[in-house]
Amino acid sequence: MQYRLILCALTLAVSMMVTSSLLAEPTTADEIAATQPAKTKPPLKLIRWWQSIGWGVFLLVILTASAGAIIVFSRRFRAFLTRQAGPPTPSNDVWSMHKLPDEADANHRRDQDDGADDDGA
Repeated sequence: MQYRLILCALTLAVSMMVTSSLLAEPTTADEIAATQPAKTKPPLKLIRWWQSIGWGVFLLVILTASAGAIIVFSRRFRAFLTRQAGPPTPSNDVWSMHKLPDEADANHRRDQDDGADDDGA
């Protein structure tokens, strides 16, 4: 849960930095003079530097979260592989569950006998 919150916050922060840097960059010399003085505009290298730091932190969080997930999975999988085997299933009367009850077997024999008489007539 904490990783998701951190990941969302960093994603929003990086997207805000990228959007603000793209919106702040004028395209022509006339727009530079008309929109803001040259002294207040941050240098392009500084913007690129902060973008690099933002993406680096974002990727570091993804790496940390995925490494944590791999560690948790490997520990649970190792515990699954090294667990004690359960007691064996009793096999003394395996076919008892597949046999028909006695009354159903008698009805089946009676139906077969009736059918044999009809076929012979």
